[in-house]
Amino acid sequence: LKILSDNYRSKIKIIISGSASLEIQKKSSESLAARAQYVYLHPLSIGEVIKENYQLKNQESLFNNLFSDQISFDFLLKKQSLLYSASQELDLILKEILLYGLLHGTWSRSPEERLGYFRSIVTLYLEKDIRTSGLVKEIENFQNFLEIISYNIGQILNLTSLSSQIQISTR
Repeated sequence: LKILSDNYRSKIKIIISGSASLEIQKKSSESLAARAQYVYLHPLSIGEVIKENYQLKNQESLFNNLFSDQISFDFLLKKQSLLYSASQELDLILKEILLYGLLHGTWSRSPEERLGYFRSIVTLYLEKDIRTSGLVKEIENFQNFLEIISYNIGQILNLTSLSSQIQISTR
């Protein structure tokens, strides 16, 4: 990559995504400093999900200038009435967002396709990133850990209970 970048920078662009960059980093001691640029994809905002996937009444006026620096009390009162009129729909949307998250690929799929999408993310993460990094020796235990901890989101973490469920020691 360093040679390609140095010799052909004006003619080609190279894109290396998440897992690929881990493999390359492992095989090379080169940092690619001054040659690489990181681009971070942030999760979708709730407003983006609503605008693209739901047909709310007054949707445009609901989200326009919502995050402006110059928010007045009157502005908030107006938004409150709009939010209240859409509260049932917004409640359903919030539940769906809490269930599916805000990953980009999630919302471009039908609800039926989403479960398979999440399974493929976990499989790729476990098989490619975790196994390749060598940080986890027993991938099945780690997979069990991920599954069990996903059922405990929002609860107090009890390491003793968690270790007995996964059947590994806390030490």
